[in-house]
Amino acid sequence: MAQESPVTNQITRSDVALGAPITGFITFALLTWSGSLPETSEWKLYVTDASVSLIAALLTYLVTTVISYARFLINLFTAGFAYRMKKRSYAAILNDENTSQTAKKNAQDKLDTLVDAYTQQVENVNI
Repeated sequence: MAQESPVTNQITRSDVALGAPITGFITFALLTWSGSLPETSEWKLYVTDASVSLIAALLTYLVTTVISYARFLINLFTAGFAYRMKKRSYAAILNDENTSQTAKKNAQDKLDTLVDAYTQQVENVNI
């Protein structure tokens, strides 16, 4: 049986790589917005290169964290769904009267292993 990767909510390399385009888009949007401000706008005083960079960095961190958390929830849901489907399959084998005792014993062993593995996987999740 293939070893499944543990479910984690930590920011991954792909999340960090996703941060560059997000930062670029946010910076572009802020600079475009600030360029359209009239000279008499009270916002004009606060929109500088440094503030645009800071806001873009903070928004990138927020967006990356949200994406990472969404990926974490999807992985957790997928692992739970796979667990329930496998458990249902093993239960069907165990409840079938035409199944041999050897097959039932193998199904019970696999079910016990599955329960232990899923319990361990859920215990290792850091939210």
